[in-house]
Amino acid sequence: MVEEVFESSGQGLFRGLTPVFDTSVMTERLKAVVAAVSQPGASVLLLGEPGAGKSRLAEAAAYTLEAQESPEFFVTVMSTPPVETSGIAAVFGFYFPEILEGEDGSGFLQSGSVSPQVFATRLMNAIRNRAAGREPVLVVSDVHAYGPLPAFLLEHLVRSRALRLIATAHRLTGAASRMGRDPRVQRITVGPLSLEEADLFLSRRLGVSHIATETLRRWHAATAGNSYALGVLALSCERRGVLRRNRGLAWVPRGADDAPEEFAVFAREACSEAELRTLELIAQAEPLLETPLLQLVDPGCSASLIEKGLVRKRRHPSGSIALETAHPILAAAIREHMNRARQVELSAQLFHALDADRSHSTLISTPQLLTRLVVFGLDSGQDLPTAWLSQAFAFLQGGSDPRLLLRVSLELIHSSDPEEAAVVAVRAASYARLLGDHQRLQLAIAGIRDITADLARFDELPTTLKTRLRILLVEHGFWEGSRIESVLLELQAVKDALGDSDPVSHEMVRSSRLILLAYDGRLREAALESPAPESASLINIEWVRAPARAVNALIQQQDGQLDDAIRIAEEARVLSLLGDRVPTGTVDLQGFCLFFGFWASGSREAGRQSLEELRESGSADVQAVVYLSGLVESGSALLAAQEARWRDAADQAEQLLDGLKVYDGYGLRPLLHAVHALALAALGESEVAVSELRRAHREERGVSRAVEGFRRRLMVRTMQWLRVGDPAAEALRMAEWAREQGVRLVELEALHMVALESRSLARTIESRARELATAIDQPIGDVIVSHIEKIIAGVHPTDVDEPEVRLLSELGLWIPLPLSGGLSAREREVALFASLGYSSRFIAERLHLSVRTVDTHLGHVYAKLGVEDRDGLRQWFANDRQFSHRNGDAQATSEAPRGEFPGVSAA
Repeated sequence: MVEEVFESSGQGLFRGLTPVFDTSVMTERLKAVVAAVSQPGASVLLLGEPGAGKSRLAEAAAYTLEAQESPEFFVTVMSTPPVETSGIAAVFGFYFPEILEGEDGSGFLQSGSVSPQVFATRLMNAIRNRAAGREPVLVVSDVHAYGPLPAFLLEHLVRSRALRLIATAHRLTGAASRMGRDPRVQRITVGPLSLEEADLFLSRRLGVSHIATETLRRWHAATAGNSYALGVLALSCERRGVLRRNRGLAWVPRGADDAPEEFAVFAREACSEAELRTLELIAQAEPLLETPLLQLVDPGCSASLIEKGLVRKRRHPSGSIALETAHPILAAAIREHMNRARQVELSAQLFHALDADRSHSTLISTPQLLTRLVVFGLDSGQDLPTAWLSQAFAFLQGGSDPRLLLRVSLELIHSSDPEEAAVVAVRAASYARLLGDHQRLQLAIAGIRDITADLARFDELPTTLKTRLRILLVEHGFWEGSRIESVLLELQAVKDALGDSDPVSHEMVRSSRLILLAYDGRLREAALESPAPESASLINIEWVRAPARAVNALIQQQDGQLDDAIRIAEEARVLSLLGDRVPTGTVDLQGFCLFFGFWASGSREAGRQSLEELRESGSADVQAVVYLSGLVESGSALLAAQEARWRDAADQAEQLLDGLKVYDGYGLRPLLHAVHALALAALGESEVAVSELRRAHREERGVSRAVEGFRRRLMVRTMQWLRVGDPAAEALRMAEWAREQGVRLVELEALHMVALESRSLARTIESRARELATAIDQPIGDVIVSHIEKIIAGVHPTDVDEPEVRLLSELGLWIPLPLSGGLSAREREVALFASLGYSSRFIAERLHLSVRTVDTHLGHVYAKLGVEDRDGLRQWFANDRQFSHRNGDAQATSEAPRGEFPGVSAA
């Protein structure tokens, strides 16, 4: 466990620490080492950073040889020397004490009393005697730490070719250097784990099938793929109770995977008091490259820390040599577990060092150095000049940590310059809301109220800035729960105060009105506020319109104007990124709206690409907001549900909902509950699905209300999968709501779900369905109407032999499986695809399985359903289902009772 890996007598952060390492994680690496020592007398040197798993890999290779039937091998594993430059007694004498015995057999000799050659001969004889006729295999760890005599002996063993030798080192010093000079020694670099290797390593250690993608990426970035660091981080999360497990998946909510305290404890135990204080200074300020800061570092302590492997020197992109901790996770652990008083003390020390030097340097004219001064000043509570803060704010707007920008903004919010105070107040409020920092949001809003209340100063501001401040206050009231009618009246008052002289300000009011109406679920009214389709003559107007255009695209998607919606959302995002304007979270919302267009149209690959672009594009501060918002993860869950990857959809939705418990800045939770409910229903987890369905019905302002039609579609589809409540009645209510809101694609999809439930009802809605289909983009309309017509003609709605069922699945509209309690969740996924005629290879690629695993699942499905092959499976789906389809002539019966479903009704 964690305590075991810290039992090290060596030095360095990971020196001598062997993680519990499953060699199957590194199968290809193991093959390479075994191949390198496959010939008699072969030697191999494994090089890599501490904690990379070199020692375990070396041992695994040796035992792989030993397991062979012929020839017979005898393996000796020698552990890390207790201290660097250990002598012969510590290195070889512990394992082969006979080499130290006096010639008369009495007592032990001092190593200096005999020649190195004699020790070499004795050592070789001792190894042969232990092997007793078998071929010796010697595994030696951390040979870079060997002193001169052990290095000589190891070199003698290598050159003798009388045994096979596997050595490890993390630098080419000591015996590693001497081995490396021999051209016959093969050197193999053991690098960090890849994402795939890290997943397998951690999954085996935690007893799960996989680590959730987002968690794995965070951990891999934090540890740089170091296997030891990964193991400690995972175990630390488990020990603190933040590790979640479900359906064979493990994850940690965002923000809960702090750097393990174990690293900070190790640093304290490995360092003297002076060394620890130096290490804390470096961790607080890294990279340490400015001359006045380097002068704070004790040379002796820094040299000792470098020797112990806790600090390293690295060339900074600026060209200077910088000091930093040996590993990012070590620095993070030291900072996180340092008491606040010590942090303030260090920041003050760093600030005063830079401040004293600025009079004879270019500090203030260098943005990076100025920012460092401001950061240390803020951390230590210094009274900073406004000019410094203003310059830092200007630099940080180009892309940086949003939390730092928020701190600087709040420091400037009472600037004597009215325009500067207004600009930073807008930025502070925007970032505080996106970050979910309620305390700082209230400070920003209070600052805005102070600015607007000081009429003399307020009148000095440009009209557009005054309008933005007023709108921010209205929007704050909306998010705090003000009635939409009051919000609209306040926006009207802002508009009335403008007159006709400022078209940009008028557009700001219109855009805010559209977005707030959409976020309140009033889609028809929001659509009436949509900007003119033609581009404005002023780019400023288009910048203001861009967020509203993107949100309006969500409404158009629900109306079935898919091509236009995708084009508008894409243009809005491109326009928002033009010029030198500061990007905000609305840019990423526009990217999400673009993804939604592809999702609604069934364009899976285009949707996947847009999500990847949203993940990767933009500046550092925007990326930080994307990471916190959950937009990308929401898109991934929706995409998984569209592709019938139900386990992935359920897992991703559950993980994101777990992370959004604290703060949901975009109002995504109801939509995610709907995705989660549908996925669970498809997997057969009915009880939990019903609970999630109730949660999906809750109304929360934000994106979930703006896509209300699609959310309702997911909810009614869940009822059909579960066979609870009255899906036909709920679908009719959904169609009525869609007609009122003017979203024709949603209405058509609702009518289709009505037809799935009842052939007689299908006849009553046929003409309206045909009318709607002509008004929406194809092919969705034609496929749905064609399927309704087939149902009216007597075809069972889930007959997989009908091409419309396959086409609907291609568009992401999956007809529910019949109830089949005997199938596992994975078997239900596989059966669904197989019944529609998809090949095993296609299913394997879609579900990230091997073809062999898919065929195994199919075999289980056939056995449980009493069919022999795919044809039998299709017949079972067509004829022997328990899907209740009520009509006047023939009715199938369902095992599940219908009755009322409490908590699910029209919104």
